[in-house]
Amino acid sequence: LALEKKSLKQAEPLTYAKQYKGFTGNDPYQCVLCGNRMKFTGFMKGKKNDQLLDNRRMSMREARRLGVAA
Repeated sequence: LALEKKSLKQAEPLTYAKQYKGFTGNDPYQCVLCGNRMKFTGFMKGKKNDQLLDNRRMSMREARRLGVAA
């Protein structure tokens, strides 16, 4: 009847690798040199976007001041 509960199928989690493979058709964990499977070990902490932009703007300002190409 209409009051009976139907079990809904649980959605599969969407990961970066699945999105990348679906969009490009390439396996993101396949080595481009040898073709073997790579293993994700973690993220590397680096500079933030704001810091990268500030560094670039500073180098452009310095290049303008010195009169050379950036």
